Formats: sequence, C-alpha cells, structure tokens
Amino acid sequence: MLVSDEDRVLRLLWHPLHFHDGEVSSAAFDRSDLLGKPDRDEVARYISVDQEARISKASVDWRIEYQTRQGLNADLLEKRKIPRFGGFLVSNLRRCTCAEDNRLFEITHEPIEANEEIGMPANPAHCGVKSLYLNRINEMSRATQNSLVERMRSELLKALDSVLEYTDVFPDRV
Repeated sequence: MLVSDEDRVLRLLWHPLHFHDGEVSSAAFDRSDLLGKPDRDEVARYISVDQEARISKASVDWRIEYQTRQGLNADLLEKRKIPRFGGFLVSNLRRCTCAEDNRLFEITHEPIEANEEIGMPANPAHCGVKSLYLNRINEMSRATQNSLVERMRSELLKALDSVLEYTDVFPDRV
C-alpha cells in the first residue's frame, strides 16, 4: 500500500553516529538498505521510517532499546548516544531523482506485527523508502552502484526537512 504524498515520515537517527559537524550525514542511510540487499530472512532491505501521525512510542522505545542493547561493540554503543528523528514529506522523497530525471524511491506502508518472542510491539506506522532500481542493481558495475548510492544519499539529505529531538516527537516523556 502506498503512502500519501501529504504524509510526513520520520527516520530514527543516532547522534553522533549519523551526524557530522552538527548536520545529518550520509551515514544515516545504509548502503545495503539503499541497494535492497537481502537481510538474513532473504527479504530485500529498505530505509525504515514511520508515519509521523501514527508513530508508536512503544515501538520506537523498543527499537531504541534494541539498537543500544548490551552485546554491541563499545564503539557502536558510544556512537548511539542520543536518538533523534529526521523528518521528510513523502512528496519530497518521491521527487528524488537521478540521471534522466528517473525517480529513485517509492514509499510503501509496511506495518510490523508484534513479536512476543522478542518482546517487540506492533508498529502500524512503519513504512519503507524503497529504491526503484532494485531490479537493475545486480546488472550494474560496482562503480555504478557506488555512484547510485551516493546520488541516493545526496537526494535523501536534500529531502530531509527537519531534525527532531525525541521529546519533540513524544513531548509527554519525563
């Protein structure tokens, strides 16, 4: 199911991991997500975002806890100190283009069901920013893939219109 152009979506970002000189950096968008590389369940990856109007505090809190859990290497934990959110208007994401003005992304609703086994709550607000180049990625040279990834990152950074603190999104948190 497609997401409306008028919707706003938020991407969970980590400070300082996803920032450079106070600005969101290209590190906020993983190469494997942009290229749609399969995850361990053989499902094509994409950039995860949440619809701002439907965002679930329980789901975000679980994700924050999961991404800062014990067992991660100390360097990564040190880089995941402060959760923030990057905000996008869906229409701006859909306007991201590359050569010949071809669109780069589609935004689809990808709700996540609860997983009792690991304590993960449902996330009905979850969406995916998916590359429209997935069917051509394997035919591209590594250099062409690298160029495409850099263009995608550049376009995503241009489409980013806000950076929010956790308390901006969930003001009732003490």
